[in-house]
Amino acid sequence: MKNAPSLNHKGLIRITSRMGGFGATALLSGLINVATIPVVVASVGANAWASIAAGQAVGIIGSILIHLGWGITGPAEIAATANDLARKHIYRESIAFRAVIVPPILVLVSFICWNIVPPAYSIAAAVAGIGSALLGLTAAWYFVGKGDPVGLMKLDTLPRILPTVAGAALLLIYPHEIVFSLAIVVSSIMPLLMASRAISVGAKGSSYVSYLTMARARKLLHSHASGLVASIVSQAYRYLPLILVTAIRPDQAVAYALIDRIIKFAEAAVKPLSQGLQSWIPTAGPSYLTSRVRNAMRVASLGGLAAFLFFLLLGPFASSILGNDSIEISANQYLPAALAIGLTVVTQMGMLGLLALGHRSSVALSVCVGGGLGLGILWPAVTWTGATGGLYCLVLAEAAVLVFQVAVLRRDFTVRRRRRT
Repeated sequence: MKNAPSLNHKGLIRITSRMGGFGATALLSGLINVATIPVVVASVGANAWASIAAGQAVGIIGSILIHLGWGITGPAEIAATANDLARKHIYRESIAFRAVIVPPILVLVSFICWNIVPPAYSIAAAVAGIGSALLGLTAAWYFVGKGDPVGLMKLDTLPRILPTVAGAALLLIYPHEIVFSLAIVVSSIMPLLMASRAISVGAKGSSYVSYLTMARARKLLHSHASGLVASIVSQAYRYLPLILVTAIRPDQAVAYALIDRIIKFAEAAVKPLSQGLQSWIPTAGPSYLTSRVRNAMRVASLGGLAAFLFFLLLGPFASSILGNDSIEISANQYLPAALAIGLTVVTQMGMLGLLALGHRSSVALSVCVGGGLGLGILWPAVTWTGATGGLYCLVLAEAAVLVFQVAVLRRDFTVRRRRRT
């Protein structure tokens, strides 16, 4: 039996190159998202921006429903498929399958957005929610699984950030919150159209619908069910705090929206780590999977520590700049926020490791355990302590997910080691 290869010099070069490509897309997207904050706040006010952010949070949960688990299980499926035509088939099939649920989800998202923000900003929040929900049709998972950062940049990232930049620029001419909300919608539709057209080149079949039958739809739903559950629960305990703070403690909504956006930027900064390793792990073959998952978890631990220190040290400075010194954030909110982002980095890699080793149900169960703990106390925590309570619920959820993941991974490693002896 051959020994599993370690993360040697050549392996590091390949991973670093791949992460560098994905890193450019993630960092550019994250930078644009945070760079527009002071423009929006200065143009339409902090309350209008916070309402748009709350609408986006609702929309993100809607996008997870539209994603139907492809964001989690899709990249691994694409990475494990060598034939390019088969990959195109997987993508087109996923669009046909998920398109039918888009209209009712958009209606539900807009209704919730309309009712959780101040009446003056209801339309802007609802439009922003619709735009964010449409992100569920993104082709990013396809390019990540394919290991194609250039395609991701050209056909997903740039078509998404350019309308956002244009929307922020238009606010300087016509300072109304609906302008930026409409830009969010365009930033979701444009990459969908461009990526779908590019991926469809050379694909067989006269239309997307021709790829789907009822029997195939049931099979797809079953195969992606664990990814769907994992996505819904994990995003629920990450985005529900902002939604509840907006609805229950509107006096703290602006502060929480800003710190939540900084957390998302920190996630974007380390996203290349998971994207590079996500397409690297499944290509190892059965003999080397354990070694690659171990190495990936080691790298993720270092990334989580870096993210924790980044947020803890630079969070106050970033919030001052982004909020135009008009948004006050309590000092006791930075520690739980830093812990949350550090834990998130590691749990995301743990999820990828479980998927690579064939533990799809454990992925769903881990986030159900963590999400159940966090969401179980979210309402009273936000009611009593506001934004700080919401952040600590996020920490509790991520910590529980990590403990569960480590237990499953250790058991899997032990079983595989015994089989080899």
